Amino acid sequence: MIFLNLLLAAVCFVGSDRLEFALEKAGDNRAELEAVLQHYPNGSQKHIAACFLIENMAGHNYTELLFYNPQDELVEFDSLSYENYEAASVAMDALEQERGEVHYAKGEVIEDTQIISSAYLIENIDLAFLGWKTNPWSKDLSFEDFCEYVLPYRGSNEPVESWRSELMEQFKDLKDEMVDPSDSKEAGRLLEQKANAIIGFDPIFYLHPTDQGFAEMKRRGMGRCEDITNMQIYARRAGGVAVASDYTPHWAKSGNNHAWSVVIGADGKGYAPISGVAAKVYRKTYSEQLDSLGAKLNEGEGAPRWLKKKYYKDVTDSYVKTTDVVVKLAPNDERYAYLCVFNSGHWRAIQWGEIEQNSVVFRGMGRDIAYLPAFFRNDEIVPAGLPIILDKDGTTRQVGIAGKEVSVTAGETTGSQVAYEDWTDESVSFPLKEGKKYALNAWSPSGWRVLSERTGDGTPMQFKGLSSNGLYWLVEVDGDHEERPFAIEDGAIVHW
Repeated sequence: MIFLNLLLAAVCFVGSDRLEFALEKAGDNRAELEAVLQHYPNGSQKHIAACFLIENMAGHNYTELLFYNPQDELVEFDSLSYENYEAASVAMDALEQERGEVHYAKGEVIEDTQIISSAYLIENIDLAFLGWKTNPWSKDLSFEDFCEYVLPYRGSNEPVESWRSELMEQFKDLKDEMVDPSDSKEAGRLLEQKANAIIGFDPIFYLHPTDQGFAEMKRRGMGRCEDITNMQIYARRAGGVAVASDYTPHWAKSGNNHAWSVVIGADGKGYAPISGVAAKVYRKTYSEQLDSLGAKLNEGEGAPRWLKKKYYKDVTDSYVKTTDVVVKLAPNDERYAYLCVFNSGHWRAIQWGEIEQNSVVFRGMGRDIAYLPAFFRNDEIVPAGLPIILDKDGTTRQVGIAGKEVSVTAGETTGSQVAYEDWTDESVSFPLKEGKKYALNAWSPSGWRVLSERTGDGTPMQFKGLSSNGLYWLVEVDGDHEERPFAIEDGAIVHW
């Protein structure tokens, strides 16, 4: 512990470029941050904790997310003005028919360094130490894990608000409810239950992408998984329980994504069950990860949105069996390549790798999943090779290539269905609908191409002249394109 404290102190005091960068970024608010550093004696744990918060603060902010059309024109849409998710979805579909497919991007961004007061940060530090030092279940937590998983004042990109004092008062008698007051996992479970009593899940917040603040969550009592995770983080940190937010940016065999909170044990590790198929699981960190893609990118260099950040680390192997996937590429001038999963009708980047001698290694990929190697050019995913199946045994094989001619009969499509109450995300079959137009797409080097279009008549459709090594996608033309692609294995359709 003494060695760790000296090391952290050295990072803070010996000409820390990162600390000075944060102070410079604060602009007119610099004096507030300096007041925090001056408040605590040099070399004390609280001073080191203050340094940790401030020198990593430069990458944290409140981010408003707004909807834009394909021409990057603002699209006004307030999902919370509708009665429920179904009504909001119908309205969004109508809006997209008029304005084109919408996406969300940053609106207003408020930097933490420029708005946090010294009083706020000092209160947060003092109360965090109080929770760590006084609760029996926190006694084995290291100072390093305390700084990363108890001390931070935010969970994601929500507005900065006070929450620790109120929740500490609300949960002050927690140990009286516990079987074993020394068990951090038991404390974490109870605090999660209390957080879930404050805010529940409503899918309408998928169409309200800006993270809610503490006050808004209490007032509305509902949110999406990111909001619920933040409330669980607040409750656990208020109780001195080390907690992190783990997430998968894109499920591998269905649409959407998910985030959840996880208690960090004395060993510095954490795990929580997941029911969807994850190609990657990342853990949000407050501290900047110097080996992240965001830390390696040059100024102005583009990358997929989820991967260009600096405040996450890979924890996939805590959840699933993984394999390093090696891909040979045609000669190119790119620095990085990406591995994508198919999610809600699009290939979406889930991992990155540095290209060396026209080869790239994608570390720690979840198995039993279809992937596409790609480049990122002009803000678009561009195929860099054929799709790959990473099988359960860790072996890989290419699809989307010529093979033996086969025929198949399809009586249904397969998509995904989220069971919101218990967070499951599972595959579900949809019988072909009479009167609806369907398109069979085949993967080609340039992307999906339509092989045939047919109108459903209530009976299965037969498709001839397909390839045993091909990759196909049967979709309802005017549907939501949540259907899964499929390959043909031993004469049968296998959805990926």
